[in-house]
Order: sequence, then structure tokens, then C-alpha cells
Amino acid sequence: STGTFTGDVDIADKIVHTGDTNTAIRFPSADTITAETGGSERLRINSTGEVGIGTVTPDSTGGVGGGGLHIHGPQSDNCRITFTTPTKHHPKPAIGFFGLNRFGMDTWDGLEIRDVTASYATRFKIDQNGYRTIPNQPNFLTLTHTAALSANNYNYIVIASTHINVGTCYNGSNGRFTAPIDGYYFFYGMYTGENNVSAPVIGFHKNGGSHQGEALNYNATYDGTSMQQVKQLSAGDYVNWSMRDWNGQTPDPWHTWWGGYLLY
Repeated sequence: STGTFTGDVDIADKIVHTGDTNTAIRFPSADTITAETGGSERLRINSTGEVGIGTVTPDSTGGVGGGGLHIHGPQSDNCRITFTTPTKHHPKPAIGFFGLNRFGMDTWDGLEIRDVTASYATRFKIDQNGYRTIPNQPNFLTLTHTAALSANNYNYIVIASTHINVGTCYNGSNGRFTAPIDGYYFFYGMYTGENNVSAPVIGFHKNGGSHQGEALNYNATYDGTSMQQVKQLSAGDYVNWSMRDWNGQTPDPWHTWWGGYLLY
């Protein structure tokens, strides 16, 4: 290294600068380093690698130990991390407490979360007006109608093409939407019959079996029936839309489509 350190060194206790005893690096215990300014400890690195600023007991990992950063503010609801660069410094984007125990973020021109493993693709964005964008939010809408169906059976509606298939969660070969993550999903469908049959019954089926009730339209030609339903799904659960008749006649959809999306 270059230069000369002009302080006094006592490795068992502390490192201080000559003429400034209020500034020091200390070794208060085994595997622990602290830094002082103004005669008070400001920073501590403990034996597990946790870093504390403004606290002598850093606990950034909830007591399980390991590397992490714990910042303890000197005033109530006033503990922040501020980011600046030579060209981006106003109004100083910050993360921290902003009064009344609210944890939040101050930003300029919005907030964006990107994925470095996907060429920095945007995964979530809030612009300066508060509008939210989630580019990969699961969402689909099928494109065309189906052919005549068998009677008195749960006929899963299989529509090959889609207007929308964000996340490719809808499979046109078997008519299934498969949930990519746990959540609540909204489904909707529209049936218009080409023939006059009694009560085409429609429903959304989870994992090839259960449904949460069905909808029907009794004895109508070219009369539409719509259905909406929210389902709680785990990752890997799938949903089909079904149609049947209850008196032996054959439902013949003329213009039938369905879709759905993740609510939260």
C-alpha cells in the first residue's frame, strides 16, 4: 500500500488517529469490529457477518445469524437509505420510514423491478402517475367457437387459438388453464347456442373434477349465457370450462369463448 498511517495501533484494543481520540476502530470482542466517530459507536460487524449501523446488536436476519445489514435510526420514523449519483440526486430517492411507522419508498418518475437473468426485462413497474404494469401477469382469452357436443356429459371446451395468452398458461390442445403460482384467479365465459336445447349447463372445473356451481340458460337459440367465477388455485392446479345438457339433447355452441386472469 502507499502512504503512512500516523496513528497509534494497539491491536488488542483499538486503532485511533493521532490527535483525534473520538474517532476509532475497535475490537471489543473476538471476531467483532466497530467504528466510532464523535466518541460514539456508529458501525459494528459481528462474528456472524451482520453489519449494524446505529445499533450495537445487529439483527438483520431475525436472530438466525448470517450476513445482513441492520440500520437503527436515531429518531422515531426517520431511518432511511438515500441513493444519489452525480447526475441523479433530486429529490434523492430513499427507502425507509416516513412517519407513523409507515415503511415506504420515495422515488422520482416511478419504480421499476427488472430481472437481470432475462436481459433486464421489466417484471413490475409503477409510473409517476401511479399506474401499475405487470407484463407477465397470467391472462388469456380464447379465440373461436366449438363444435356440437355430446349430451348429458361434462364436455370440456377445447379451443385451440387465443386472442391473449400472457405467460402461456392456457393450453389449446386440452383446453386447460394451469396456475403458475398460488393465488385467486378470475374466470369468465360466454355461450351462445346454435340450436334450441333445454338448459345447456356450463361450469369451471378444477383439476378434472370439482366445480363451484354451474350456470344455465333454459331453452334458447342464439341467446347468450355468461358466467364468471373466482377460484383459489395452487401452483399446478388447472381449470377447464365444461358444458352439458340435462335432458339428452346436444348443446351446439355457435359462438363460445372463455378466459381468465390472476387477481392476486
